[in-house]
Amino acid sequence: MPYSVRETMLMSSESFLPPGARTRTEVFAVHGADPEILAFAMAKYSRSSLSMRESLSEISSQRAGQFLNTFYFQYGHRSIADLAHIAFAVERLSLLAAMVLLDETRWDGQERSTRYQNFLESGWFFPGFGEDSASAELYSKTIENLFATYQRVSAAVFDLLRSRVARPETLKPEVYERTLRARAFDVARYLLPLATNTSLGQIVSARTLETQVSRLLSHPAAEVRMLGEKLREAATGPAWNLNAKAAQAFIDKLAEAEEQGSGFRGQGSEDAASKGQESDPAEVSAGEAVKGHDFSRAVSAEKNDGALAPAQKVDALKGHEFTRAVNAEKNDGALAPAGSFSSLAAEAAALFTREVRTAPTLVKYAQPNPYLIETQAELAQAATEILKNHPIAAAPLVDLVERTESLEVELAATLLYSASHHPYRQIRDLVSSFPSARVDEIIELGLKHRGRHDEALRAFHSGAALRFDLFMDIGGFRDMHRHRRCTQIIQGFTAQHGYETPGAADLPAGPQNDFDILAAAGVLDDYRSAIESAHLAAARIAAGPAPEASQSAQYLLPLATRIRALFKMDFAEAQYITELRSAPAGHFSYRRVAWEMFLALQRQHPSLAKHIRVTDFTQPIDLFQR
Repeated sequence: MPYSVRETMLMSSESFLPPGARTRTEVFAVHGADPEILAFAMAKYSRSSLSMRESLSEISSQRAGQFLNTFYFQYGHRSIADLAHIAFAVERLSLLAAMVLLDETRWDGQERSTRYQNFLESGWFFPGFGEDSASAELYSKTIENLFATYQRVSAAVFDLLRSRVARPETLKPEVYERTLRARAFDVARYLLPLATNTSLGQIVSARTLETQVSRLLSHPAAEVRMLGEKLREAATGPAWNLNAKAAQAFIDKLAEAEEQGSGFRGQGSEDAASKGQESDPAEVSAGEAVKGHDFSRAVSAEKNDGALAPAQKVDALKGHEFTRAVNAEKNDGALAPAGSFSSLAAEAAALFTREVRTAPTLVKYAQPNPYLIETQAELAQAATEILKNHPIAAAPLVDLVERTESLEVELAATLLYSASHHPYRQIRDLVSSFPSARVDEIIELGLKHRGRHDEALRAFHSGAALRFDLFMDIGGFRDMHRHRRCTQIIQGFTAQHGYETPGAADLPAGPQNDFDILAAAGVLDDYRSAIESAHLAAARIAAGPAPEASQSAQYLLPLATRIRALFKMDFAEAQYITELRSAPAGHFSYRRVAWEMFLALQRQHPSLAKHIRVTDFTQPIDLFQR
């Protein structure tokens, strides 16, 4: 019999191996293990020579919990929790809460897009106002006005685009309409308030989840704290099982078959009988055994490299003695006494409908973080005191702040930046004038409450070569927020920076750059009125007597409202962001930001900027290029 190429290679290489040498690397995916059990099994690699199959076969959820309690919580081996990954669906939360939720450096997920979906029917979050009925009424009216304007603007811009942009002959009418409607949403989304409901999915490690839950529980907004509680409950409670309905239907069929007492004859046997032949059990493959419901033999074939179970195990299937057959499989062919086990339906129910708790140990202790709460309060007080005589300076859309300061000054300036609304350049220049003792005091504020297992605040991720201070609309920032390979210091929501208007959007601006898509669509006044009214209403609610009034007021801020965020990164990330976000398929808001980032790099680092494949934002684009 000739050898295959693979077999020849293995034989020729192994014929010269010394005793004990191994060259056959094995790689296999693992499916079906609960997250914490899998984390325990992977952690055992560092202390045990057992294979993953052997480890998983001997680990129970109870043993995994004991191990994690000892090594994760008592000994502080935090990396163990990186091995347990959990998928969550988070639905009907506000845009504000979603932005807080996904503000993690280690995060994978996807959120509903305001670019491709109509958010008119999404609903919105209503915070608690206590006995402040006037604020509650003002809040509702403001939200309703913003959504009504969103609907008018979306329809008007769509009609404008349809009248100005011809459909290419090669483009189907439905694709043409869908594309123009998405471009209209790009404009209308500026009106969506932060109260708008959205949904998202996330896949995170248990380590990220624990810090995420703790951070959410420490937030000043009630909705965000409630979200932290719900995440903790979802991780420690029974998970939703996609296959539960199908599993229950299968169990019901087994139970019905047991009650009827009729044999379970496989399709293969029926076919043989119809032909007047008897099928030879020795010639039945594992796949045919499954088709014929010959479950015990199929299981055995799986375990024994294709060798079917002995006939005595198969005989147990007659009369639906499934449980005895399973026991025979476990005990080398010895059948259990009849009636000594529960029915197969009950056994299947225990296996297929059992409760799975994805992180019952690793997240159960997540609590509000005193380090975050106390430090943020003290930094806010210090920033207010230090900056009170310094009005917020004017700043461009993108400011690439060149490095002139020491690392200590950068740390102190970043801490103050995180607790204020001033530009980074303004704060940096001010802190640079402080004596070193004053700088050290500010840094001390960021660390003095840090506990044993607390990571230092994100502001301490300093020292990056490139620092971009972005000043843009919240809607565009939500897209920029997705970039994780950089450090983002995000200031709080406020109306004091004003708001953005879409301008020409994706249509050509003309030689004088005087085209305005909202004015052309006849809704510019509606747009301005709705946003300015929302800002005024937010100010009134913030000054009212409602519980958490200042937090509740932020939900009224539309996505057009400007926000400031400091992005620190290396050149590779700057290259990636500018290339990706300047592409024609992107939203015009962050395309403009990416273009300005490139121009700033070009001014300061021309020899590096020439290697960036950026798309010129000032040039017209094809609206149908997605």
